[in-house]
Amino acid sequence: MIVLFLFILIMIFWLLWIHCDFYEFKKNLTKKYEQLEKQINSLDSSKIGIDESAMYKEELSAEKPKETPLFEDDAAKHGNADEQSAKVQHTVNVFEKDEKSKRSIENIFFGSLFNKIGALALVIAIGIFITVVSQFIVFTPLMRIAAGFVAGLAFVFVSLNMHKKSDNMKPYAEVLLGVGLAVLFISTYCATGVFHLFSTYLGLGIGCVLLLSTYFLAGRYKSYSALGIGLFGGYLTPFFLNDNLSQNFLFCYLLFMNAIALVYVYVNSDKRWLNFVNLVLTTVLLFGTSIFAHDKFSIICPIILWVMYLSFDLLRILTNKIQHEKEHYMSSYINLGILAFLSWLVFSGERMLLGLVLFSYAFIYLAVVCYFLSRNQKKILRPYFYALIAVVYMGTFFVSAGMTRVLLWTFETLFITSLRYFLDLKYLTKWVLFFSLTCIVSILRLNTSIVPVEGYVPLLNSRLVLFGVPALVMFGCSSILAKCPKSRDSQVSLFLTFLYSTMIYLYVIFEFNAWMTHSSLVSNSVDDMFVTLKAMVNVCIGFIYALHLKFLADIKGSYIFRLLSYLMWSVSAVFLVLLGVRYVPVEEFLPILNLRFFAFAVGIACALVYSKMEKKYLFDYLAITLGFFLISYETADYLIKFGLYDSSGFIITIMWIFYLAALSLFGLAFNVKSLKNSAIYISILAIFKIIFYDIAGLASVYKVLVLLVLGAVLMLISYLYNKSQVEESRSDDE
Repeated sequence: MIVLFLFILIMIFWLLWIHCDFYEFKKNLTKKYEQLEKQINSLDSSKIGIDESAMYKEELSAEKPKETPLFEDDAAKHGNADEQSAKVQHTVNVFEKDEKSKRSIENIFFGSLFNKIGALALVIAIGIFITVVSQFIVFTPLMRIAAGFVAGLAFVFVSLNMHKKSDNMKPYAEVLLGVGLAVLFISTYCATGVFHLFSTYLGLGIGCVLLLSTYFLAGRYKSYSALGIGLFGGYLTPFFLNDNLSQNFLFCYLLFMNAIALVYVYVNSDKRWLNFVNLVLTTVLLFGTSIFAHDKFSIICPIILWVMYLSFDLLRILTNKIQHEKEHYMSSYINLGILAFLSWLVFSGERMLLGLVLFSYAFIYLAVVCYFLSRNQKKILRPYFYALIAVVYMGTFFVSAGMTRVLLWTFETLFITSLRYFLDLKYLTKWVLFFSLTCIVSILRLNTSIVPVEGYVPLLNSRLVLFGVPALVMFGCSSILAKCPKSRDSQVSLFLTFLYSTMIYLYVIFEFNAWMTHSSLVSNSVDDMFVTLKAMVNVCIGFIYALHLKFLADIKGSYIFRLLSYLMWSVSAVFLVLLGVRYVPVEEFLPILNLRFFAFAVGIACALVYSKMEKKYLFDYLAITLGFFLISYETADYLIKFGLYDSSGFIITIMWIFYLAALSLFGLAFNVKSLKNSAIYISILAIFKIIFYDIAGLASVYKVLVLLVLGAVLMLISYLYNKSQVEESRSDDE
């Protein structure tokens, strides 16, 4: 779990690095700095020119005599009068602005806001009246519907007359028009769905006429109020129904509303927002009614809605009516999102069928993409390519078999990478990253379900396919992206290299642990032994993985790999030091011939390789530190095995002295600074341990032995050092 947690942290760090794109940031910052420097230079040159011209004018003015007015008093009076008139004009302008602001506030509330709120209240009141008033007053259904139609038509005719007679009353007339249309919508739908006075076809026909009338009047009189309130009445109608209405009937009604809206928006391109409003309201209404409905709408209805809006976008593209790229993206994404959501409502309990339906949508998007590719319209192609990839991703997500899902995401990553390279579609690089990360998460999640049971064969099992195929595909994707010129492509290529390298080592770790669990050697008596074995082998793999990242850093020229290599070595070393405190079980312990010694040897060897490659003394000190811990652990466990640890703890100090002696001898012989310094540090530590810990609890014989060994070793080291200094001085004299 700790290895997986560390792996996830590394991926998050790398993703942030790729997303920030520091290379591009540095280039942009350099460009801005150069532009700013050019502007400053141009300003300095223009300032010099201005200063020279100003000096020239001053010289000319100094040569000319000053002209004085003949009537100084009259000029002064004339100037004062001009100043006073300017002040008066400024005061008048301020007063007019205050009056305009007051009038604008009054117009907002009294002229527009109040009548709209009142109109909405009337629409809601009339709807409630038609369905609830029968509890208090006996009205036949025909009387209630007739009253609704009469009230709605009256509002419409009054608003049209007011609109013709006075321009000042146009806002009020527009609101009345919207109220009338909304009342007619409610009356028609209630007559069909609640009271069953109209047949389904008659109600649908009247609704069609009302929708056409709404859009016609809104377009003719340029009335947002009529359009908005009319649609509000149309969408609000189902909430006043008492009977359970068929979901297919409701969807057909909403399809017609969307169809008329599309025609209206196609004619009036400045009303593009109406498409988004209709899509959102349609989805909300269907989701709300589906919670309480006993039946489900057919999948044909969402497909028809999707095809309507997709055809609308394609028609606008072919007629060159697409003006805003962001609007095109938003329309495509919202349409796809609503299609996927409505499909989920239909097939919420049938996961596999939902995946097949989503894949069928992908074929239509693929046809659209191929069409625009044939016309070489890559700019228009982008939203549909995104939609195609998103549908494929969602369809893969609903595949029931976990292994099939991983393999599909893997080959989809390869497909997107190939499109990025061969079609030069730069925006697909992020999708490569997204699919590869999804694949990795699925692999780690599915790996936990592979349990070594009877019949388990090491290496030749499903884990090999689970890790091997994605690793090979990511290797190919990394090689392809490395050939692309953009810096983001090279960063994603490095990230994929990190992913497939990590997958190989994770596969080795998981497969070894599974083999150890399944092995017949594992039993209750030696369970601790195999726990130690698994831990030490995992640490050794961690050291080898860190060294592999270092080689990748040198090959790829990436300092991120170098940092990750240092991090992995450090984590492995820390775990090794923590795990090596006690060798479990101690009864099985053999000095040198044990797994702990092998793990420490691997860590020390990796540190020495780092030192040789990096030419830094730090790794020498790290290797010496691991050796120090190894000697301490080996000596302590040997004493514990024979029950001598409490009485013979000073032997650990003696081993330290021998260790510093060996470091000193090699350091003096080969003039290695890190060995000599380490020997000094260990000698100080040994002296402190002898004085403050060992001597206090030892018998006199052991005290003499420890001090003799310490004194002899230190004297020998001092003698050899002085002798080497004398030989160096002689060679210098010669």
